[in-house]
Amino acid sequence: MPSDTSDVVRTGDVSQEVEDEIASWTSLFISAEGFATSVRRRLKLKEVAVYRRDKDGKPHSRVTFELVVDEDMVNLNGTMHGGCAVFLIDICSSMALAVLAAHTGKPNKFVSQALNTTFHAPAPL
Repeated sequence: MPSDTSDVVRTGDVSQEVEDEIASWTSLFISAEGFATSVRRRLKLKEVAVYRRDKDGKPHSRVTFELVVDEDMVNLNGTMHGGCAVFLIDICSSMALAVLAAHTGKPNKFVSQALNTTFHAPAPL
């Protein structure tokens, strides 16, 4: 993920403060070592949106990433490993929550408590 977020599409009410937070998080994301570093570093942040839901006016956020499935992400069947898919869901959804927290002025340090995933089709290499 590039630390320069100038090419990321921003829609809705994304303030300069939130943009600065995103740049900080992406830099940290790149420099951190640990689990699935090679996969994490290839994520490309494409879109960040903050908006109010029409139904009730509550703030929401959307973050879109792009990633190509590569050899280090597949199982013996040549499709994305389920553990890799859930890892990506975890970190990408956490980024959306962090954007919303920054937008609303709430703490953005949190941990996923539960992830329930149903796989409908494999993601081939």
